[in-house]
Amino acid sequence: MTNLAVTNTFVSGAIITASGHNTNYSDIVNYINNRNTAVASWDGVSVASSTIVPLTVDNGTGTQNIFEVLDNGAGVLVVKDGGYVDMAGQPRVRAYRSSNQSISAGTGQVTFNAETYDLKGEFAAGVYTAGHTGLYLFTATVAVSIGATDVIQLTLIKNGVTAVAATFVPAVSGVTPSVCVADIQSMTAADTMEVSLTCTNNMTVTGTEFQTFFTVYKLA
Repeated sequence: MTNLAVTNTFVSGAIITASGHNTNYSDIVNYINNRNTAVASWDGVSVASSTIVPLTVDNGTGTQNIFEVLDNGAGVLVVKDGGYVDMAGQPRVRAYRSSNQSISAGTGQVTFNAETYDLKGEFAAGVYTAGHTGLYLFTATVAVSIGATDVIQLTLIKNGVTAVAATFVPAVSGVTPSVCVADIQSMTAADTMEVSLTCTNNMTVTGTEFQTFFTVYKLA
């Protein structure tokens, strides 16, 4: 059977059977490749089955990538040899406090004023703003100087409301404990997340890249 011409299109919702195409579906693969490199936008193709695995991708005994999804030539989803998955385009942030920050008794925002990385540019002025709907992993670690009787609480604040909090009570005066909080949150586009610190007395956040930091990673 000859390859499908680049001008052909599949009917939306049509079922493609093996009897109508090359045994290895090379004509469909060729069609997609042609459409993807043509001036016109290419058609989407889905494969489904209720009785067998709908699509198997196998590089046999090779060492090349098993599966790749490209966006403008860049691999945004790659299953590498050995089963390693690379999702290079997933939003991710690591921000930190570069200098000490004084927070008065009560509750104040921890202002992370520097970044290790921010792939999508979604972090600013101590606040993360989700660019896309999905599940996100948030972690925050803050080193803070407090007194022996102080109780401190580190909180993830979603859209201005407490999402999850961690409480710490120091054992001795003059310690600088590191308080950590982490959670997976469902976010919609434009939702925000920030970090606040609560204490009965004045406190000083230790500002270093490796002691006071905030991380974000989109899981799905």
